[in-house]
Amino acid sequence: MILFAKSSVGYSHLDEGKPCQDASLLYQEGELSLIAVADGHGGASYIRSDRGSKFACQAVQEVFSSIGPEETIYPNKIKLQILCAWNALVERDYGAHPFGEEEFAKLDEDERQDLVSRPERAYGTTLMGAAKIGKRWVVAHIGDGESLVYKDGKVSPCFDDDDDEPVANVTYSMCNEDVLSHLKLGVIPLEYADFVLLCTDGAANPYQSYDNLCTSFVVPVLKELSKPDGMTSVEAFIDRLASSTGIGDDVSLGVIGLGPLPPEEEKKPEPAEEQPLSEIRRSISRIRYRIYPRFAFPKKSR
Repeated sequence: MILFAKSSVGYSHLDEGKPCQDASLLYQEGELSLIAVADGHGGASYIRSDRGSKFACQAVQEVFSSIGPEETIYPNKIKLQILCAWNALVERDYGAHPFGEEEFAKLDEDERQDLVSRPERAYGTTLMGAAKIGKRWVVAHIGDGESLVYKDGKVSPCFDDDDDEPVANVTYSMCNEDVLSHLKLGVIPLEYADFVLLCTDGAANPYQSYDNLCTSFVVPVLKELSKPDGMTSVEAFIDRLASSTGIGDDVSLGVIGLGPLPPEEEKKPEPAEEQPLSEIRRSISRIRYRIYPRFAFPKKSR
């Protein structure tokens, strides 16, 4: 098995003195292996979203760990269990640590009253979790970010997008009143995917398109993690993406796989054909637009 999980604080949060609002987790015991990532919301009202993201990962671990390898999975039941586990962690934290005036200092009266009436909003977060349970992958997802599977060189989304999926800085959340309408739960036969990859929007958004994300991020990461020392280099890459080359947001990545990718066959170079000088010049001018496949950084830098 290949298991990887990493979160890194974004440079905009470092500049503002904010904690990392992302969280990630990996867990392995017996035949169970799982990963989770979550992205706590950055708005002013979400004053404890860094805790909420950690609780979301813990909730997935708690629920997925309770599923037997041969147990029939009922998606609605599992979704409800994840929500209840998250709510229980939030309620325990809030009970031990009620809101203080320091946390409310930058909120207006309406925002304060909203949190008093619904404390879970302070912990708002997205969530993505995946586990190998018996002969299947089980994947949970709510909010922005990506849940992807890889098989035979092809990357595919685990879920279809919602027709009414929010855009820009708005997303579905574990703190929504209608969370169960948007929390997705998928069961995928093991033979349909060699890897499951989860990432928050801080990792996905710098690549601007789904195709670019797959070719310049997902596939190179899986190839690197298949190497004996690959985890160290991927960890360093995630840190750089968060601290300088991304969009300033926190970055989280989780990968779970059945094993390393097979080594690529070395291709013998074909004899170069003679080119007219004009074509050579055009080729040189296009180099700066080329996307390099191994850990291709987004163009924006700090």
